[in-house]
Amino acid sequence: IFSFTAWYIMINFVSFQLLSSRKSSDSSSASETIYSIMQTLNVGRDHTILSPNIGIQWYLFMNIFSRCRHFFVVSTKAFPWIFVAPFTLRFYRYPMALVAMFQLFLAILKQSPTLHDMSFGIALLLLQPRSLIRMQRFSIIALLAIPVTIFIYIVDYWLWLESGTGNPNYLFFQCLAYNVFLMAIVLQFVSATMKRDKALRLTEKQSVLRLN
Repeated sequence: IFSFTAWYIMINFVSFQLLSSRKSSDSSSASETIYSIMQTLNVGRDHTILSPNIGIQWYLFMNIFSRCRHFFVVSTKAFPWIFVAPFTLRFYRYPMALVAMFQLFLAILKQSPTLHDMSFGIALLLLQPRSLIRMQRFSIIALLAIPVTIFIYIVDYWLWLESGTGNPNYLFFQCLAYNVFLMAIVLQFVSATMKRDKALRLTEKQSVLRLN
């Protein structure tokens, strides 16, 4: 965990240096870089105004009455915290698998998710080979389908918001497909980790019976 944290901080520091070096002569380049990083990490953002993104909450936000939007924002921000306690109690033996689950759940349930959230969660999955080997083949199909939805999302985003010839329903369908495929991977990983835990508990139980 310490090694992972150190590498994560170092990579973000290098990214900050690369971004700030583009406009080294500009005195406001550092503040602009910090602002862009905060927007990417979803820090200090006004959630009462949701713009189209790879998530699905922006579409629901557009279709509710203005007087209900504050309630919608609070509800959607509180919903991911429901999973913390039960998943922690069930998978406390596997802290890195737990971090990967929470990261991928955040990539789906976040109000303004980014591809960085998804790619970071997929990278965390690779740290759990004993769980990955128990996942079904459908997870591979879902993983290969995600880039397709991203590509079509970019095209529909340009058609709707840039050229004005598209339709928000087409964009929402790609967002929905992206999140469905990502959720399928998460559920498969949770199921595989549960099978791994059951196998470990069964092995420990058999070992105790043999000693007795």
